[in-house]
Amino acid sequence: MKIKPDDFRTLLNWALSLISRATRLTAHESESFYRLAQEKIEQALDIQPNNPRGYLLLGNIFVEKANNELKPSLRYAHFVKACEQYELSISKQADYFDALYNHGIALLHRSAFSPHVLDDLNAACSALRLALEIKPKSVKVQLNIAISQAKYARHFFEKERDFKVAESLFLEASNKFELAAQKHGTCELYFNHGNALYRQALMYERADQSDLAFTTLSRCGEKYL
Repeated sequence: MKIKPDDFRTLLNWALSLISRATRLTAHESESFYRLAQEKIEQALDIQPNNPRGYLLLGNIFVEKANNELKPSLRYAHFVKACEQYELSISKQADYFDALYNHGIALLHRSAFSPHVLDDLNAACSALRLALEIKPKSVKVQLNIAISQAKYARHFFEKERDFKVAESLFLEASNKFELAAQKHGTCELYFNHGNALYRQALMYERADQSDLAFTTLSRCGEKYL
């Protein structure tokens, strides 16, 4: 930096090293590292305002802050800021996989604290589908699309009480879990598939479909095993 103080890549790599250190510290200890990392990224963006990586890293900082926060309202606020930065990154490079994927994940996590849960889950699915177009063999993208769709189905039924549509959404999500499992069946995948089937079984129970509820619970148990 002393030789070339306006080097964009060096500033971003410096920020990345600070973020990496911050993730190994407590929430309180990490704050100063995130603050300094943000300063370095903003300096880099002053030099190259159209570079998508800087906005991606800013989004990552806000996600880490959200994960360190205990208050739901503050977690939501951090996720909102993260999504804004990911959207800026995507506006600079529409096919930037990392920004699309991270945006989808941030929206998925934000939905847990959001007053617009269905909108956030729908947006998460859209961002993740775009990421999947770039890397169609990515199991992690397929898994998180399935998780987003299953959560959408659950909240759709709770809000709209439309059994047929919700059932279709659950079945579509379950199919995506199965497709992802064919490529790489991880514990996380089976656990989340089991959770989705459990929610689906609860929906059947509330809709007085006891036979379907029992069958789906049996499938749920198989996934947990």
